[in-house]
Amino acid sequence: MSDKLNGKCLCGACTVSLIPAKDEMHVCHCDMCRAWTGLGSMAIEAESGSIDAKGPIKTRATSEWAERAWCDECGSSLYYHVTAEGPYHDTYYVSSGLFPNAGGLTLKGELYTDKRPSGYAFAGELRGMTEAEVLAHFGVE
Repeated sequence: MSDKLNGKCLCGACTVSLIPAKDEMHVCHCDMCRAWTGLGSMAIEAESGSIDAKGPIKTRATSEWAERAWCDECGSSLYYHVTAEGPYHDTYYVSSGLFPNAGGLTLKGELYTDKRPSGYAFAGELRGMTEAEVLAHFGVE
């Protein structure tokens, strides 16, 4: 995929553009993502070096390996950024809700499936990874 996506936060103070790394999006059900967004964090992986985020952006390290960003005006979730060294260093997972029609991408996978609340489920055939599988995938112990 090579089409650039342009999005903005709820109030429009922050803008984000990127080229999706894949023609798909994923949702994370970990405790932190659910607390951060109110449900699960649905995101688009940005192609390396393609993200351009501007505005009153605030960040906070939320683990030893990543930080989260939000608009300091309206509080919209902007992105999850991997800061730890390793194969995913400097990878950005950007909130799909910032883009009209979620960038036209399709939900293809779920992370932390063992943490997903029992009260909801997404339709369709989705690839899934448990907490242990996600941590192994990202090389986190």
